[in-house]
Amino acid sequence: MADSPSSAPTGAAAEIRELAARIAGELDALAALAAAPLDASAREHLERVRQATALLSQQALALAANAPPTAAAGSDLLSGSPLPIVREEIIRELRGESPDLLEHLINLFSGSARETVTELARAVEARDGKAIAFRTHHLKGSASNFGAERLMFLCQAMEEKVRRGDLEGPKQLLAPLQREYDLVVTTLTAFLES
Repeated sequence: MADSPSSAPTGAAAEIRELAARIAGELDALAALAAAPLDASAREHLERVRQATALLSQQALALAANAPPTAAAGSDLLSGSPLPIVREEIIRELRGESPDLLEHLINLFSGSARETVTELARAVEARDGKAIAFRTHHLKGSASNFGAERLMFLCQAMEEKVRRGDLEGPKQLLAPLQREYDLVVTTLTAFLES
């Protein structure tokens, strides 16, 4: 039975589901490649690409369902539970190396990333694809220092939209990205105060 018009996905959800379907097609192509005779390092690389593609597909579907992104089930790197705001093990490691360094990095992130998010909002409003791609790439790199994978994923999704020529899509992701940035800063500040 076909979906009724009221139950059919629209807007961002439909676009994300379409992206997830395309990613699933890529997984099929990767599986076919895996059957080819490859040396061990090529096979290992192919498996990492397959796992990353599967994770992106799951994340896209989670966003389409308006659910929090989750890690890939069965992956040895990720647990299958909702992604944390930041990776506590990274914070603990930085704190163990130098509490002053951790404080400096958090203060630097809080200030420079806030400016990046503000500039990103201007770029989205201006539909400036080059600036959007630059700002999201920069923010994604900064977020990676703390393992802020949800923020990184939102940056990647916005970057992907721009790469496909979609300059309207980033508007739909801007508010969630800004909220996630605020959560990251709040969480990092709490680490400093603990």
